[in-house]
Amino acid sequence: IKYCKSVYRKLKRRFKVKLDLDEEKTPGWKYNYYEMLGVPVRIEIGNREVKSNTVTLVRRDNREKFPTDIGKLPKELGNKLKSIQSDIYKKALAEFEKRLSVAKNIDELKGILNEKGGLVKTEWCGKQECADNVKAGTKGGEIIGVPYGVKEKVSSSCVWCNNKSKYVVYVGNTY
Repeated sequence: IKYCKSVYRKLKRRFKVKLDLDEEKTPGWKYNYYEMLGVPVRIEIGNREVKSNTVTLVRRDNREKFPTDIGKLPKELGNKLKSIQSDIYKKALAEFEKRLSVAKNIDELKGILNEKGGLVKTEWCGKQECADNVKAGTKGGEIIGVPYGVKEKVSSSCVWCNNKSKYVVYVGNTY
């Protein structure tokens, strides 16, 4: 417990950490509980770690375990957190792109929303009237946003009125 408290003190200045000294719960119960809370890295400390002056870092996203020297712990933990963030983002982006469809006209848009669902990337002139017509014409497909962090070049015409488009937008059925 003394070793655990020293690790806690070493990390609390830089990271949000929780020291769980509850002896009523089993390690398995604790692993599950903190995983459900979304804790990205678990630090395991047992007799082996105390004897070798290390800790074991366990990534939540892939369950990889990394024995880490106590002197390198803050740097290694920071690196693991950055890596987890990057890996989760890449995985989410790949899944998003896999589910994203593209429609050039209202018939394609209707077909995709009816058969496949998900989000559909298309172009829009910016007029509220066209947005309302898209919703009515697709039985619920709403313009729900623009690609985040990306300035998409418009190259086509509005999915509804065929006038020059101003925006690349996402359309999806809302519930």
